[in-house]
Amino acid sequence: MLCSLTPEASSPMSRAYISDTVLDATGKPIVGASVTLLRASDYSSPPVADPGPGSANYIAQTPSGPGGAFSFDHIPYDDYHLMVKYGALTSFRYNVAAIPAELADTKETQGRVLVPRTLSRILAGESVVIHFVGDSITVGYNSTGTVGGGFVQRMGVLIAQQLAPTAAVQRYDPNAYGALSDGPINGWNGPTVIQSPSGGSSQVIQIVNNGVSGDTVQRVLRRYGNLTGWSPRIDMHVIYLGVNDSLTNDSTKFVTPPDFHAGMRSLVDIVRHYYPQSEIVLCTPHANDQPDAGNGGSIPQGTYTLDQYAMATRRVALELGVALVDLRQLWADAKDTSNAAWAGSDFYPPTWLSNGGGNHTHPLDQGHQAIAEEMIKIFGSAGLAAGRSQRIQTLGPQKHFKELEVVRLPISNPAVSLSGIIPPGGWVTYNPAALGALYYSTSLKRSHAFGDTMVFTDRMQDFAILTRRGRDCGQITVQVDAGTPQTIDLYRGFPSNISDTSEDGAVYPMDKIWVARGLLDGEHTITLTVLGSHNLSSSDSWCYLDGVEYTRWGYTSQKLECPVELSKVQFGSFTAALAAAYFGTVALSFPKPFRDGNVPTVVASANQLDHYCTVDAINNLGCNIRVVHRDGTNETTNVTGQWLAIG
Repeated sequence: MLCSLTPEASSPMSRAYISDTVLDATGKPIVGASVTLLRASDYSSPPVADPGPGSANYIAQTPSGPGGAFSFDHIPYDDYHLMVKYGALTSFRYNVAAIPAELADTKETQGRVLVPRTLSRILAGESVVIHFVGDSITVGYNSTGTVGGGFVQRMGVLIAQQLAPTAAVQRYDPNAYGALSDGPINGWNGPTVIQSPSGGSSQVIQIVNNGVSGDTVQRVLRRYGNLTGWSPRIDMHVIYLGVNDSLTNDSTKFVTPPDFHAGMRSLVDIVRHYYPQSEIVLCTPHANDQPDAGNGGSIPQGTYTLDQYAMATRRVALELGVALVDLRQLWADAKDTSNAAWAGSDFYPPTWLSNGGGNHTHPLDQGHQAIAEEMIKIFGSAGLAAGRSQRIQTLGPQKHFKELEVVRLPISNPAVSLSGIIPPGGWVTYNPAALGALYYSTSLKRSHAFGDTMVFTDRMQDFAILTRRGRDCGQITVQVDAGTPQTIDLYRGFPSNISDTSEDGAVYPMDKIWVARGLLDGEHTITLTVLGSHNLSSSDSWCYLDGVEYTRWGYTSQKLECPVELSKVQFGSFTAALAAAYFGTVALSFPKPFRDGNVPTVVASANQLDHYCTVDAINNLGCNIRVVHRDGTNETTNVTGQWLAIG
């Protein structure tokens, strides 16, 4: 678990705050335990017994209070040992770093995590830059004054009021935002003063509006220079996309939910590549009725819903470990289909949204305020709630488990065997026209010749290829040991109409495809074969390879970091029949049992916003999802939805 850190406001950059919780072996809090703070530098090796009181040993002491919580305030930034005594038992937590540099865990906070580095810098009196990346919602359309009334401005106000009351808080807006659409921002207007400095403060917080009307993930990728050319460094990126990506009636914008998921992953990759210190916040799209309308032709009405794009965003947050603000859930909670007076706002609060003039997307002032108030929660509140506390267990034996480790190899690694007939086959080097620096290797290998292979052998349990999927990609087979080859189609259409870009103008770099899951622990051989074929929509049959990634049990007892997605995130769709009742229940079986009997957290959402979901009877094999009509109306219908399980 993680440590909560809050610098002392009266002496920035020199003091810190540590909070913690004492639990017994069953997870119950212990009240009245004696907690002692020891400076790590006072000991040549971590103590295993009480060193005894004295000015050279005990830095501070406090009892654990309600909920087992305790805290130490006004302490210097340093490394500390925490000693906990309860009855005859003594436990230690070694080398607790009292510095603002910890990350929260997405799964354990149900997708709403803190941004501790940015929070710590703000509370320490340091200057901070926050960029908001998005479409016309981010610009602020339909609010009073647009950029001056949108959620970006309102977030600046809340940060000033709650976190930095003496700082200079400034806002920058994109040049010509009223006429800017599908193009790079050529500069920013500003700064506009949100709050003037006081008390001699030199702290400056820059709030930068990166919104472009009509933007999609694909278009933001195309203008990624806007995300990488800002100075000073950017401390936090807030990314709010998905409304335009789901527009089925605009072929230059629309992508399917899986393509949107891939694009969001790529966008996070870009930000992390250029700003490794930046914390990233993803926002689910809040409201839009367009996905249900179809395009009047190839996409029938009801094929896609905005909830599918919201679920894709949630998946990216979990898979890549970034913060999530679930605005879709916020708006779904506020919807009331039983209130006829709200019909003019799509049954959202009339102060949040007006669909006058056919506008079913852009919030009014109070809608922007609701978004800002939901976003500010990523910072928590100062003090104990500002970070994730550690958990100290004082009873019971310490357990050790084998740990999975992740191995990633570039395609040029000698362990990866590429073979083909040259000419006309063979793997050749390919240098992308755009975003080439984001691939794992300095260049890709590609082939479209029938029979070209990649062979890899090692001890593993899961195996993935790092590839690029696009409009010129074909089909491959993947075979595990002597098993039956499985065919994979690497084609991805992106928007069906690319008249506003070039074929390679905005790619989704380094797509990871897990091709083998849950293998028995042992040595396995993976054989990838290029078929030289493609579906009718693809322009060629290329297979691009950037590298491989696989999991295996660790060779040592040292714990290694593993991403959440190691068979720990599963997802899918469901259909519930209400059958002349106001609710229906689905008995869901997970595609794969969660390992070691782990009981996952399950999130479910209905595609129809006049229904909500509850989940119970969860085990490692499955769960029950109940779909309920919000106003209790009996009906005979099928309700579709999506689920996400985090193990």
